[in-house]
Amino acid sequence: MSLVVRNFVAGAVLALASLGVVQPVAAQSVQRVALVLGNGTYLVQPPVPACPLAARAVADRLRAAGYDVVDRNDVSGGGFDAALADFSGRLAKAPGAGAFIYICGRGASLNDRAFLLPVSATLERPTDLFTQGVLVKAIYDALSRNSAGPSVVALDVMPPSGAKPTGFDTVAQAASSDGMAAITVFEASPGPAGTPMSGALIATLGSAPTIENGAFLTALQQRLGSTSASTIAVVRQPKTTGLVVGRPAVAPPPPVAPPVATPPTPPVAQPPAPPVSAPPVATPPVATPVAPPPPEATMPEEDLMTLEHRRRMQEALKLLGYYTGPLDGVFGPETRAAIRRFQMQTMAEPTGRLTPQQASRLATVR
Repeated sequence: MSLVVRNFVAGAVLALASLGVVQPVAAQSVQRVALVLGNGTYLVQPPVPACPLAARAVADRLRAAGYDVVDRNDVSGGGFDAALADFSGRLAKAPGAGAFIYICGRGASLNDRAFLLPVSATLERPTDLFTQGVLVKAIYDALSRNSAGPSVVALDVMPPSGAKPTGFDTVAQAASSDGMAAITVFEASPGPAGTPMSGALIATLGSAPTIENGAFLTALQQRLGSTSASTIAVVRQPKTTGLVVGRPAVAPPPPVAPPVATPPTPPVAQPPAPPVSAPPVATPPVATPVAPPPPEATMPEEDLMTLEHRRRMQEALKLLGYYTGPLDGVFGPETRAAIRRFQMQTMAEPTGRLTPQQASRLATVR
């Protein structure tokens, strides 16, 4: 197309837009973010080949539904933390955005605390869950910490043989994100082609052009209720509802009323100017006291930390005897384990992720 023709077309489009015939298209920001993880190739635990396939299928369906998807398969402890940080960072850039989390893999519990297992977990002792597992609470906290809007959390858990894990229900019910609908399913032995949960999720995502979080959870329960291999362990209805599939209908703009003519205002007689008085005598400026410097700012959220912040955290953990790795600013498995040891020593929840208060406390260590 020649330059003259392109200019003519562009001018015509602008003219039609000004007349209301063609509406200009506004750039849409990301409104929904998803985290999808599938762990199947475990180093020590029995493999779950269905989970990576299930995760890929769910991630593709979420992208088709308009989600910005962070998806990983067969993640270690550090990879799990990195994926959660990536998801949290994207969600933090769009406060109020919808969210969807699907995680398929092995899970366990200790002292009524629920954990998900990275593929690198060895678990020679039950207490190794604190340093090698990922607390389910950290998954739910990512939604409340980043002000997520209507959301769904679906955990597809393969428990160890024997007694079923505990704590998955209590941590979901205690989550503080009002717009979160949550469901956890314990799978007995899924086949290689996927899981009942992933099939139900994909069917529910495509069942209607618009679906709210509460209705989505109800429809998902109904689909899962017909499968005998799945045990629904957690159901948490959201306190506030909102769309997790589709977009709300846009109302047309209200008509603009024509301007109302107003009669001219008659001139107002001005009073005579007052006599000019002598200028005031200047007084010397009064020196104001200099305010003391502000106190040292607290450390930011982990997702907002700079490389130097992270090195300071590693240095403090090393000085306290919790960490023996390099001061490279990378929060890998060794750093996460050190953070959990520090949190357990201070009687805090061993999430492996530092809160601003905990990071500020470490920053004072010299």
